[in-house]
Amino acid sequence: MRIGIDLGGTLIVTIPLAIWYFRKTTWLQAGQYAIPLVMGVAAFLLMRAGALGGEPSGTIMHDPLNNPFMTWTGEVWTDCGVGDRWATIIYVFGRYIGLLLLPFPLTHDYYPFHITLQSFSSPWVWLSLLLGIGILAGSVRSFMTRAVAGYGALFFLVALSITSNIIFPVGTFMAERFLFMPSVGAILALVALGYSRPPMVRMMPWIVAGVAILFSIMTVMRNTAWKDNRTLFMTDIVHSSNSAKLQNDLGTLLLDEAMKMTDPVQQQAQLQEALPHLRRAVELHPTYYDAMLAYGACAYYGKQYDVASASYRQALRLYPGDSKSAAGLFYSLQALAPDQWSKQDSAAAVRTLEEAYRLQPDTTTAARLSEYYRAMGLSQQSMDWDDKAHGDIR
Repeated sequence: MRIGIDLGGTLIVTIPLAIWYFRKTTWLQAGQYAIPLVMGVAAFLLMRAGALGGEPSGTIMHDPLNNPFMTWTGEVWTDCGVGDRWATIIYVFGRYIGLLLLPFPLTHDYYPFHITLQSFSSPWVWLSLLLGIGILAGSVRSFMTRAVAGYGALFFLVALSITSNIIFPVGTFMAERFLFMPSVGAILALVALGYSRPPMVRMMPWIVAGVAILFSIMTVMRNTAWKDNRTLFMTDIVHSSNSAKLQNDLGTLLLDEAMKMTDPVQQQAQLQEALPHLRRAVELHPTYYDAMLAYGACAYYGKQYDVASASYRQALRLYPGDSKSAAGLFYSLQALAPDQWSKQDSAAAVRTLEEAYRLQPDTTTAARLSEYYRAMGLSQQSMDWDDKAHGDIR
């Protein structure tokens, strides 16, 4: 759906603009060409609404993975201020310009918090703002003379505006795919500028050839990262280490691979490799439910039962009625109690098993509690739990 809006929204403006620029028509004549484009986009949106429901475009969940313009207070996510929102949008514009000029390093993941919220105290925000003003001023100036470079610059700005969170939220700060359409205008503007200056005319073929060769080599090198998910995640985690989503994706992939291994030594090594990625995902995003479940499972199978129970408990607090986190916490607590008992922490072991029993009344848990209380010399409590273990649960 987003691709359709991006393409349609761009062409509604850029096609009439191109006709006005290059055919020397009037604005009224050029605007007529936008009518079928508007009708096409409207038909697309109507069909989409009929198939998927009438949720307005731009409706997003109150979560940083769907709305990156949020800050964590320590308890809840809240919308950032208007100043920080605009500072971040301006900063991202500068990042896009940098990627156009030198597409390195590349990553498939710009989710929070690979890019963080910015403020107007950052010099990079002001540099990006000056750069944007300069491009806009040059575009307007060229607009008056119908220069090709001006059209390219306007094409770039119009195409980028659709995915820049200015018109409507797109759910992320930026993405390299959002440069596909804008790059057409940027390339046109740069080449036209080069050929409009006599000293550059002789050099332009060499410059274009050099850039094409360099970027072709970089493209081939980047292609190897897309061999499979594992290669892509391992490659991009180097540059996007603060992306909660990528940390979770990589950790979950390693966890899934570990669970398919038959060699217990290799399996434990793989689990220990996955664990820090999942831990980092939860640290970055304290309400990342999927990461909590994966972190709990990874810790459980890695025999770190205290870590597993803490992660599942956190997930259960987030969604109290969820069966996955409740079951994970139950089994983690059952496994944790014997560890605590073996370390002579009988009180902690009993508390752990009682918490497990409250989650899921179970005869095995009750029998173990009876055993522990008997060993502690508390005969009445031992008999009470023994009764529950032998079917007095009604």
